[in-house]
Amino acid sequence: MTQSRSRRSSVKIVLIVLAVVVVLCCCGGGAGAYLFFDDRTKAAREATSAFLSDLESGDLAAAYERLCDDTRARYEQSSFEAAVNGRRPVSHDLHWGGWYGNDNGLETARITADVTYSTGPKEAHAVPLRKEAGAWKVCGNPY
Repeated sequence: MTQSRSRRSSVKIVLIVLAVVVVLCCCGGGAGAYLFFDDRTKAAREATSAFLSDLESGDLAAAYERLCDDTRARYEQSSFEAAVNGRRPVSHDLHWGGWYGNDNGLETARITADVTYSTGPKEAHAVPLRKEAGAWKVCGNPY
């Protein structure tokens, strides 16, 4: 009977140690993923915030310069400004992290922001970005 008790105690200790190891691995992995994706999306989040801040302050020329080449080729500055003036954002809050991809050196990201417009509603807006010449640019449907 003492041998059985000793075996149960050993099994119990092993199970507790395994549970602690699993918890530490999960927490460590989550923290590692947070730091990895936070680091990968930090510059893209900053570019998104700068773009939205330009829109909010009315500096539409600066916002237009933050667009990627493909998007600027599709939207003339005057049509971009007319669209923004029709529904100007007044504030924004960026969501944590975002999405980052690298396809053979073509770096892209998608950052989600809650944008409050002058017309009143607050909406989640996914901002697509692409890295061009070392800088993150808003690309795709910018607004």
